[in-house]
Amino acid sequence: SLKVSKATTLQKTAEYITMLQQERAAKQEEAQQLRDQIEELNAAINLCQQQLPATGVPITHQRFNQMRDMFDDYVRTRTLHNWKFW
Repeated sequence: SLKVSKATTLQKTAEYITMLQQERAAKQEEAQQLRDQIEELNAAINLCQQQLPATGVPITHQRFNQMRDMFDDYVRTRTLHNWKFW
């Protein structure tokens, strides 16, 4: 009975170790895929940045005013919610 119990324990332990090794391999593969994806995204970002003009993207006066108004609205709303924001 004791030998059967030890044998069962060893078998369960071996199965658990095998399961952990499979999970680890799957996680390593997922991590590598994510690293590859990051590398591809960084390459795409670099390509986009290389295509930008040296002075930045031109912006119209109307677009600038629109963005400034949006920023002012945001700051006003957040400041009304919490006076320490500004």
